[in-house]
Amino acid sequence: MRAWFAPVAWVASLCALAALLPTMTPLFSWVEPDTDNLIYTRDSFYSLLQSHLWLVLASATIGTLVAVSAGIFVTRPAGRDFLPLVSQIASIGQTVPPVAVLALAVPVMGFGEKPTLFALVLYGLLPILRNTLAGLSGINSAVLESAKGMGMSSMQVLFKVELPWPGG
Repeated sequence: MRAWFAPVAWVASLCALAALLPTMTPLFSWVEPDTDNLIYTRDSFYSLLQSHLWLVLASATIGTLVAVSAGIFVTRPAGRDFLPLVSQIASIGQTVPPVAVLALAVPVMGFGEKPTLFALVLYGLLPILRNTLAGLSGINSAVLESAKGMGMSSMQVLFKVELPWPGG
């Protein structure tokens, strides 16, 4: 079986269930008859799913950009003094639960996606930063010296040896 088949099947199943959700109202009202009396209006499942996917994508992107950039900065000679500070800030962010960050961020940012995005980004920084530091510090120094000996600039060493991109 192909590696892509399982994720595609899960996404297709989720989309099919989401499309069939409005037709399942009689089943839900039979199981739980008091669901017709709502105190507040609800958004559609598609709207909530879209909002959730946007939050996941945005927080993962922002967290990755911030953590990888910080990891690169503190592994360079100019930023090596900041390694303990950056590591401690990321560790503190991991120890505070996202719900507590939300409770502190809501009075400043209000309700909605902004404090949620802030909490998710803060919570995701430590694992990404730790893995970035482990990956960059785990490169054999002989390989780095060889790259410099070949005449590569520091940017070439970074993008061709330390963070090689496919096809790069």
